[in-house]
Amino acid sequence: YLAIEVQPLDDRKRKGELVKVFANDHRKITCDPDMHGHIEQTLQNGHASYKVSLSMGYLDMWEPVTLTIKREGYSIKGSGSSDVAINEKFSLGTKVTITYGHDMEFSIYTASGSMHILKAENYMPDIISLRDTIVLTLRLFNMKAVQSAKGGGRKRRVKLFSK
Repeated sequence: YLAIEVQPLDDRKRKGELVKVFANDHRKITCDPDMHGHIEQTLQNGHASYKVSLSMGYLDMWEPVTLTIKREGYSIKGSGSSDVAINEKFSLGTKVTITYGHDMEFSIYTASGSMHILKAENYMPDIISLRDTIVLTLRLFNMKAVQSAKGGGRKRRVKLFSK
């Protein structure tokens, strides 16, 4: 479910009661079948790689990199002569968010407090779908890694999508 809480204002700018508004007529939001299939296949394979761009911290300066997602963590490596090399293990402190107002961007926050802003590359017809696929894949692998660490390595089934 997806909802926001809003506080309406009348024409004289007086605040009304807090109202919760649900998206999709208060029904669960389902994943696109193609995206679902891709994520399930990636989970079975145990790894995936995506061509993305990494923000260099300056306005609109991006470095082409490869984001590799594995069961235990992820790596971000620069292309060619680039010296970008980031290796992180998944943990409870790893957070993956979608950047507000930027259709292609997402951020990975590490347990140590670092943040990596990434942008999906435009090599698929549906670029927003690619970004969402990467974000959901990162979240799923992180959730499984944390669950595995808590359970002492026992395998548990993680339900990502309800059918």
